[in-house]
Amino acid sequence: MNVLKQKAAVPPRLLLVAAVAVGWAFVGNNYWIFTVTAGLMLGIAGLGLMTVVGWGREISLVQAGLTGTAAYITGYASRSAEGGWGLPYLLAVAVAVAAVVALSLLVALATSKLSGIYIMVLTLGLQFLIERTVFTSRRLTGGITAIQAPRPSLFGVELNSDRAFYLFTLAVVSLLVLLLMRFRRSRYGRALMLVGVDRKAAAAAGISPRRYKILAFALAGLFAGLAGALTAP
Repeated sequence: MNVLKQKAAVPPRLLLVAAVAVGWAFVGNNYWIFTVTAGLMLGIAGLGLMTVVGWGREISLVQAGLTGTAAYITGYASRSAEGGWGLPYLLAVAVAVAAVVALSLLVALATSKLSGIYIMVLTLGLQFLIERTVFTSRRLTGGITAIQAPRPSLFGVELNSDRAFYLFTLAVVSLLVLLLMRFRRSRYGRALMLVGVDRKAAAAAGISPRRYKILAFALAGLFAGLAGALTAP
């Protein structure tokens, strides 16, 4: 029991990093706070890519396109100007994440029995398709005169300042890292990594490589969606 509790505890070094990151928000200037916030959002998309490439040992070249798609959908759904839907921020995030996860699942289902070069070609093709459709849609992006998405107010807390939005993004990143750590130690995380290392061994152990491949792409889409949803405002 003590061993299990020790494994579930947060490593002290992560707590130290989190404390330093929070403290830095009150001494850093706005330029660096804004820049680091953008880096944290990129890190969320990278965490999603890790589940596909690092754990599932698959290839995905569409993560950037999915992140951008989520950013534009979130911005369009949350703003009331220029024909936007004017939805609450969290609802706009849910719409964007659902759309991006659906795209990621389509890729996984289409390549569920394929690997290597076929997945690379399909994900690269989807990336180009997104660039030619979503990224060029004036209705979503605002065209040359880009439309700014409003900063959200969550549970009475205003996130208009760069410092407040940095702390909010940092909290989201910390939560996602902890969830990934727990997932990696779970039976599902271990099964996903076994599928990535040896599909035949995983199948012999009763693990479906197809299902866990789909799971890896779904997680990648989820993280891309969250990264884009945070990028929009």
